Amino acid sequence: MRRRRALALLATGAAALPAQPASIGSAAPAAPPAATRCDTTGLAGVRHVAVDAALGTVRVGGEAARRGGCLALRGAGVRTRVAGDTLRIGIPGGTGVAAPSVDVRVPRGAAVRVAILGAAVTVEGTGGPVVVRAAAGRLTVTDVLELTGELGGARLVGRRIAGGVRLRSATGPVSLDDVGGDLDIDGGSGAIEVRRGRGANVALRTTSGRLRWEGEIDLVGRYDVRSATGPITLALAPAAVAAGRVELLRAALTLGAGLVETARTLDGSRTVVRWATVPAPTAAGAAEIVVRTTTGAVRIGRAPAAVTREPSP
Repeated sequence: MRRRRALALLATGAAALPAQPASIGSAAPAAPPAATRCDTTGLAGVRHVAVDAALGTVRVGGEAARRGGCLALRGAGVRTRVAGDTLRIGIPGGTGVAAPSVDVRVPRGAAVRVAILGAAVTVEGTGGPVVVRAAAGRLTVTDVLELTGELGGARLVGRRIAGGVRLRSATGPVSLDDVGGDLDIDGGSGAIEVRRGRGANVALRTTSGRLRWEGEIDLVGRYDVRSATGPITLALAPAAVAAGRVELLRAALTLGAGLVETARTLDGSRTVVRWATVPAPTAAGAAEIVVRTTTGAVRIGRAPAAVTREPSP
């Protein structure tokens, strides 16, 4: 009887014990760990964030400096380190487990540098400059100071960028909304779309990608938009007063309501069309708007609504 009771107690106790982790060298693969609790160690003094990710998802957010910061991880293979005022996050490829994720919040104003090969990275509300270098993957950038970098084939979406944007892309599309500063974007064969732009100096170029720019016109600004074969659309703010020229080789030009053609000449094999809004700008205050294309269709008109800045959340 005593032997039976002892066996029963042993069985009950074994069932109540928590599962032990697999030992080192065990053939059974370990499951990816659950998300850690928020780790605030050393984050209060972070002023720079460097992300180098081959896969997975990374979110970098900003918060008030007095709250310090927070770092949460899910999955294996993530390397993090704080050195001085810099937080480094690394996710190498080929980890052999489910794609990991990182969610970090750092004091607002921190500068963020992102390098990815195929990961999905979101930078949101940091309020500082962002530099990107992406061969592939997805980038979402919201509520930052300025944006620069090279994209390769990565897709980029940006919203509420207070300053300027300077980007080079091979094939990846670029979509921007609410940009307060100057624009210098070379899209390669990828599409470029800019809505609610307010920069005084705008340079947009593609070889075959679709190109659309919508925004306000600065009377002392310069706007240079070029595509070899891709269609071009300029949508001026409803109250904008502007004039410009379009250089065409074998392409059609369409002017929307409130815009008129003022002259048409030949420059070698190219047709040069000059246009202006109604009312036309004065001689002392006219922005320089130049559109160049070979075979891409060009349309210039008015944006459907006033160009206004969204309030930050």
